[in-house]
Amino acid sequence: MKYNKNIILNILSSKFFEQITEYTLECVWQLDESDLWNIFDEEAVCADLDNIDSLRVTDYSVHQDEESEHICGTLEVSAFITGYAHWDGENLYLGSRLCPFDMTFGFYRTQDKYFDLKLEYIC
Repeated sequence: MKYNKNIILNILSSKFFEQITEYTLECVWQLDESDLWNIFDEEAVCADLDNIDSLRVTDYSVHQDEESEHICGTLEVSAFITGYAHWDGENLYLGSRLCPFDMTFGFYRTQDKYFDLKLEYIC
């Protein structure tokens, strides 16, 4: 099969969107206070994922063997995240900001089946 960035983006968003969302949520939860300060310009102590705004494949390669294709590359996930500060025993809402997450991805294709998505956050 012939690929381009749009075809791969379509595969990722149609076959793996739920997994991408779950992984992005994990990335948001792992942001430390200095990362959150850079995003919210305030003293945020935690954040949560609101929604994914867009996906963009920035680079890819395809490796083919006898039985399958391994498609890998880099993906930019633009997500709205909500920040919270802790004050007087309560979490205060700081608003929602758009935040890009760069990730590497890799998955396999065999006989028009796509499987085994692997994602890794690029810090």
